[in-house]
Amino acid sequence: MGQSNSINENELSQEDQLMHRVENEGPEAIAQHVRENLDSWKKEELKIGISGRVKTGKSTFINAVLGLEPKQPGAAKSGSGNTTQHVTPYQHPRNEQIVLFEFPGVGTDAHPKTKYMTEVNAIKCDYFFIFFDSVISDDDIWLAKRLKDINTPYCFVRSMIDQDIQNAKFDGKNADTVLGEVREKVKTSVSANHITNGTNIFFISGRYTDQGEFSQLLNHMEQNLPSLKFDSILFSISAISKEVIERKYQKLKTRVKVVSVGAALISAEPIPFIDLVINLQLMINELHHYLDTFGIDLNKIESLSTDVKERLSAWNILTKSGKALAIFITQQIGKAAAVAIVESVADLFIPIIGSLISAPTTFLVVNDFLSKNLDQLKEDAIVIYDNALHSQQSLHTDAQVIRLK
Repeated sequence: MGQSNSINENELSQEDQLMHRVENEGPEAIAQHVRENLDSWKKEELKIGISGRVKTGKSTFINAVLGLEPKQPGAAKSGSGNTTQHVTPYQHPRNEQIVLFEFPGVGTDAHPKTKYMTEVNAIKCDYFFIFFDSVISDDDIWLAKRLKDINTPYCFVRSMIDQDIQNAKFDGKNADTVLGEVREKVKTSVSANHITNGTNIFFISGRYTDQGEFSQLLNHMEQNLPSLKFDSILFSISAISKEVIERKYQKLKTRVKVVSVGAALISAEPIPFIDLVINLQLMINELHHYLDTFGIDLNKIESLSTDVKERLSAWNILTKSGKALAIFITQQIGKAAAVAIVESVADLFIPIIGSLISAPTTFLVVNDFLSKNLDQLKEDAIVIYDNALHSQQSLHTDAQVIRLK
């Protein structure tokens, strides 16, 4: 008897899954499979718990993750000194599957320790941040013990290090020296308790996210979350530092091969002109995902000087749509095809993907096109980030001058 045609696609690699489908379905099905594979992270629910005493930087951190200013709808309001009495959810504006929960203080009259974990549904969170100020309190340690008991990954966060750095400058001290002193003080209090000894602690600034250990904090999340859940937060958070931009870039690079293989397989089963349209749409979708992941939009580009913004690759993409964008991409592909390893004379004279060129050439052309555009959009993201950071620092300096007058 012959072997059954029934194959469990979950047991196959991404490339093998595509090969299996190309043999049984048309080009549109392949494109759909590529999109579903690459967008599977969008279906992942991610619940993040945030606890700690008032005025420890929780609200500023929440807004940094949400990409919102304090006065915008959906943003967290800074604490006024009153302890939060209820769990407050904050849905991510760019990904409704991500929800940050600000929890009430541990051991209050409204939420005694005996009922805390069940009443606030902390057990449902995928990951937990415990914010503290100068030292870690007994309540923080109690919560850490409960989280360990239910195998929920967590870390301690000491926020507002920008204030420590600013104070260091006024005192004539080196910022790195001051942060070392702060770390040593906290490390001593943590290592003194057998529950928290060895627990990860990250020093960050929610206001100036380029300062501190935001990247290391992301590393800890990646190590302790399922890969798709981590993808969801990495693709959704704003480009809050150059390190985060680099992390986004490295993750996006892993998608290039998948799209390139899909485009090649579509070309391997050509339907005149239809496969070209499908492949173009695949690349357009991917370019827009790069833009969205880096947080690049026309509003941010408009704040740049004319000579700078018109040099950005993002400008060329965002100011075009429909047929104009398809023509722009086809022209770029032509340049890539001119240097690709080609199989026939037709490839040299008709540098388009699909129908008239081979599958191997399609892979090379698409891979080259997406890789180069991803590199350029990463540089665009850094230009936009530097511009935003310069504006933020200028506002901060102006505010300081006003206060001193």
